Amino acid sequence: MVRLQLYMQSPNFESFEVNINAHGWKDSGDVVEWKLSPSGISRIEMRTRNQFGVVGKPSHMEVLWNFQAPYTPKPAALGL
Repeated sequence: MVRLQLYMQSPNFESFEVNINAHGWKDSGDVVEWKLSPSGISRIEMRTRNQFGVVGKPSHMEVLWNFQAPYTPKPAALGL
């Protein structure tokens, strides 16, 4: 699970919308909990909506996570 904090400073801002893994746009608060696919690419898109219903240009992020149980961090990944 990844927790994202969304921030926007825009005139007439009303809310955020998110689209997770192409499942459609949904209203969102400024904190989004994003469950990653255990093996593969997860994608999230975020955009704003103003008080007049106009939506902004989406931003997106993709994460490739290749989970294999049991996961043990390697010392190099920990900066040790």
